[in-house]
Amino acid sequence: MPSAKQYPAQMMPAVGDWIRVQTDQGIFPSRVFAVDHTHLDCQLVPAYLAPHQRLLISYRRGNESWRLPVDVIDTVHRQGIMSLRVKGQAHRADARYHPRYTLPLSAETLGSPDERTSVQVTDLSLGGCRILASHPYPMGLHLVLRLQGPTDTLSLPSEVVWQQRDIAADERYAVGLMFVNLASPDRAVLESWLS
Repeated sequence: MPSAKQYPAQMMPAVGDWIRVQTDQGIFPSRVFAVDHTHLDCQLVPAYLAPHQRLLISYRRGNESWRLPVDVIDTVHRQGIMSLRVKGQAHRADARYHPRYTLPLSAETLGSPDERTSVQVTDLSLGGCRILASHPYPMGLHLVLRLQGPTDTLSLPSEVVWQQRDIAADERYAVGLMFVNLASPDRAVLESWLS
């Protein structure tokens, strides 16, 4: 059986740190009780959590904000503890690989063939976008974002990487999408829209 991938301690939250746990039901504060290079134990949050459910935690290390994808290993309700397994690379929350632009585009998300939802794109980059939606999307969900631009329509494979309820946007949900495996022609059209 392969060993779990380990991550440097300086990128992980420390014992006693407060973290924010992003679930399908919202974002909850939690305190870290134990941590090593592959998992952490922290205070149970008031949300339904299933084994292997994918979550995103955010935390501060020094003056920087970090995000780390994790999976639920177990929850011990009697003791108020949940165990999380590291499932990806920690990255700075404020790091942007691509500049963001505001463009007036019609958009919809496509799940199954008969599942279409109109959404509002609030910013767009070559790496992903932020949308406003009437309902939450599960973390890690893969979907297609269909964008209607000035001259072309793009269907972009995407993954939900964060979400939160946006009180300023009539209680809709702000959802962060990361584009996955963009085809070269789609990327060229997207670059032309952003130039």
